[in-house]
Amino acid sequence: MIIAVDDFKKLVKTDIENDVLEYRLKAIETAIRSYTNNRFLVRGAHTEASVEGGKLLLPSPFAVGDTVEIQCSEYEGLVFVLTEQTDNGFLTDEPLRVDGTFEVALIRYPKDVVLGVVNLLKWDLFNRDKVGIKTETLSRWSVTYFDMDTNSLLGFPKPLLGFLTPYKKARV
Repeated sequence: MIIAVDDFKKLVKTDIENDVLEYRLKAIETAIRSYTNNRFLVRGAHTEASVEGGKLLLPSPFAVGDTVEIQCSEYEGLVFVLTEQTDNGFLTDEPLRVDGTFEVALIRYPKDVVLGVVNLLKWDLFNRDKVGIKTETLSRWSVTYFDMDTNSLLGFPKPLLGFLTPYKKARV
């Protein structure tokens, strides 16, 4: 995951339940990986591993809290967080249903992407209900709205997504 819920709550004060925040963070992570066509894989940090009985059997360089991608058609595009280490492997935040031997790669997000995601979710929590309002006047109440067709991307205002520009990769 791009940022742990506990770390997010240190930066942004909110009363929203952890499960809801985790779901939103995962949704933003998926959207960013798709939009940038960048999987944020760490070069050289991939290995062959097995999935047996819902456990991911990985060598020692991996640790609890690491985000990994299992590179095969059964798990294509899915990202897993290593949540607990057992005697012979790791448990993940989502169930692993297909056993076999697969290539596993470590994922790391740059700090500016992490901070950008914090800003996106902060905007989502505190400003989503005001979407489209450009100006609002109190006396003789008046509201002017943005044209959201040209000013939004992935459901967020375009200026909030500027941090992703250096990470966009060409689609092949």
